[in-house]
Amino acid sequence: MALKFYDTPFHVTHDNETASKMAMKMDLSIMLSNLIKEQGLDSSGGCREVRY
Repeated sequence: MALKFYDTPFHVTHDNETASKMAMKMDLSIMLSNLIKEQGLDSSGGCREVRY
């Protein structure tokens, strides 16, 4: 029996288009989390009021 490899874990249970979108969202989430950690931001400094 041959092994079947998938692009991501999402591809095991979802169709290709849905799984690809889910994987992209996960990648973006990880990237944003890493950026927040690198910049030393926290929830108190993440938002600022903008006045026009």
